[in-house]
Amino acid sequence: MKEFETQLTQIALIATALFLMLILVRTWWLWRGWRQRKGLWHAPFSAQLLSAFAAIGLVVLAFGLIFLLFVLQRGSFFMSLGLQTALAGVMIGFLALGMISHLWPRLPVSRWAMARRSIGGLLSWGVGGLLIASFYMANQHPKQGELVLLNLPFTGEWVATGAGPTASTNHHHRIPSQRHALDLAKACPDGRLFHGEGVALDESCTFGATILAPVNGVVAHVVDGLSDNDSRQELAGNHVIIKMAEGQYVALAHLQQGSVLVSPNEVVQAGQRIARAGNSGNSDFPHLHIHVQDGPIYDLHTSTSIPFRFRQAEVRRYLFWRHTQYVALLANDRLRALPDQ
Repeated sequence: MKEFETQLTQIALIATALFLMLILVRTWWLWRGWRQRKGLWHAPFSAQLLSAFAAIGLVVLAFGLIFLLFVLQRGSFFMSLGLQTALAGVMIGFLALGMISHLWPRLPVSRWAMARRSIGGLLSWGVGGLLIASFYMANQHPKQGELVLLNLPFTGEWVATGAGPTASTNHHHRIPSQRHALDLAKACPDGRLFHGEGVALDESCTFGATILAPVNGVVAHVVDGLSDNDSRQELAGNHVIIKMAEGQYVALAHLQQGSVLVSPNEVVQAGQRIARAGNSGNSDFPHLHIHVQDGPIYDLHTSTSIPFRFRQAEVRRYLFWRHTQYVALLANDRLRALPDQ
């Protein structure tokens, strides 16, 4: 994991430096234009409309890039909050200067400038609009009346590494039996997902984390003897399935070998410790997979996925934590139990 984190961090640092350089160049250009007073402020109305079109396009692009950085870019959870904030800040700063240059009446509006604004405006609208549309679609969660509600199956801070109602933020979406599944990883005290190189299982802050029953129910099925490193042929790995109602079963998968504390037909209460998170089954790194299905057996081909949400949690999607009810997650969201939970 450290290698991927390093690569992503380097890319983000390069992008931040590039935007800073562009901000300096744009600022110098604006200052020079102001000093020289090269104002064709009697520009035709068509040029003024074109400038407004390009400026609004930059606003659209700014929103799209923010959604890309914090939500749509899979793996952004490996970036520190400080780096995400810095990159978002310089992107917005550069686009804001672009808006000023488009709307400032004392800057030249030559034919070349008009052509450049036309192309830039179209690109801004196109790219920004596509990203905003992707974000909008990613937020089309099932209505609350169709949902099953669960308690959080853990304590502490966790990160959604795959979540949402579309394939843009949730790799489970292409599989009908797991369409509404979530993957979650536990954050270390410093916000990262691992210590050291992040290669050994015990370097992951998820591996060995306590997993709690998210509902009152009866244990329907248990698997507990699979290795944490070499059991990919068993998709779910070690897992527990709890029946909460007729036709509604919650599955918690990729559990640590030998950690399951419950048995079939045992009655469990929400918040009861049932296992530890692991890396068994088809898992690239330690995490908890959770979904709700219509049957007691974890079967990729025959079961049907049922939409669900967590009743409440503190969630951070951008910069700040907020208390959220009926939690609808997307990739890169961070969540934690409320103090009284």
